[in-house]
Amino acid sequence: MTRKTQTGAASLAITLILLFGMTLVAFYAGRVMIFEQKTSANQYRSTQAFEAADAGLEWAVVMLNETRSTDASCIVDGGSATFRNRYVPATLAGSAIVLTPVATPMVAGCSIDATGALTCSCPASGSVSAASLLADAPTFTVEFATVAGDNESIEVTSRGCTSAGSQCVANAPSGADAFAVARLVVKMRRVVRAMPAVPLSAGQWAAVCGAFQISNTDRATNGNLVDAGGAVLIGQSTYQAGTLPIGAPHCSGNGQTLQTLDGSPPADSIVAADSTLSGASASPDAMFSTLFGTRLAQYEAAATTHVISGPNGLANAATLVDAYVRHGKRAFWVDGPLQFSGSVTLGTDASPVIVAASGEIAFNGSSTIRGLIYADSARWNDDGAGSTVVVGAVVSRASFYNNGSGSITYDPNVLARLNKEIGVATKVPGSWRDN
Repeated sequence: MTRKTQTGAASLAITLILLFGMTLVAFYAGRVMIFEQKTSANQYRSTQAFEAADAGLEWAVVMLNETRSTDASCIVDGGSATFRNRYVPATLAGSAIVLTPVATPMVAGCSIDATGALTCSCPASGSVSAASLLADAPTFTVEFATVAGDNESIEVTSRGCTSAGSQCVANAPSGADAFAVARLVVKMRRVVRAMPAVPLSAGQWAAVCGAFQISNTDRATNGNLVDAGGAVLIGQSTYQAGTLPIGAPHCSGNGQTLQTLDGSPPADSIVAADSTLSGASASPDAMFSTLFGTRLAQYEAAATTHVISGPNGLANAATLVDAYVRHGKRAFWVDGPLQFSGSVTLGTDASPVIVAASGEIAFNGSSTIRGLIYADSARWNDDGAGSTVVVGAVVSRASFYNNGSGSITYDPNVLARLNKEIGVATKVPGSWRDN
């Protein structure tokens, strides 16, 4: 064997060793790359599930503040109940309102497609169905629970999945690649924090004429009937020394009915020349905040308040009735006058309304309102032919005048519902958790 042959054999051995080493390096690099890809994919799926869960919390808060009814696909202006009433109904326990979330887990949810559009399910009963969602799209489902010791708060639990998997949807055929859970406490912040303690309040004067009845048999409010900053005229009886202001109407006869607690003289249930009311009547905001504990601007800006603006009272009333009938709105602010004509029905004992206006409110005809009425002034049934019935309370910043039949009946349960139910779902700071 020559020296040259021996040198070639050594080179071959070295080459094979180097090739083997490079192969090991290549295999290791490939293994690291595959590991990194798997880690990256897992991180992506984990982040996707977490973002879906967080989106579910945001969606739930928005839906809790939606005052329009929703259908089985969570589309507003459909169905027969709002999202809140369907999943977090409020029950009346004595004079207290208790939020009672439905016990079914995963009550509603949505899938999110590549464009960000939602496909949702809001069943009237039972849990969200996998068949109503997108099988291969990120999905969240939400459920609600009570908060111990706080009847005005609820805990929202949102489950986020990379697909409509069994971790988020109970009847899903398979599991998701990743899922996450996020929780948040939501408190119902009252839009109107206080309610009047009499059927009729007027910042200046009140004249009750015609065959009209004012009733309050609530012992908690001592059965008081009228509270005014100036004179109160019931038929031809004035409950204050002096006379009504010049230009104020006078009743042509008696025929009014005052109903208070048994054994209490009706005259003792009328408060005239109330300095607190007369002082507050100088400003619409002062009057509103004095009686309701909320500034006008706060009430107007609340997510649950439907705002109507215009100079025509009849047109404003038509818009309000349409919003109530077609969209289920219950809290109104009218920047202008209101004039109801004919037969109008607003509110029920279980779902009363708040009707507030910056101008005069007038009723001509037969209307029934269950809830709270607030206006800058009130003038009802001038011709004496109408019949206006209010179950709840009436407040006028300036004056009140009625010349027809009808009644104002104080109902503490109706007002309690308004006080607690007409509220904005607000996130409680520091309550967010991701487990």
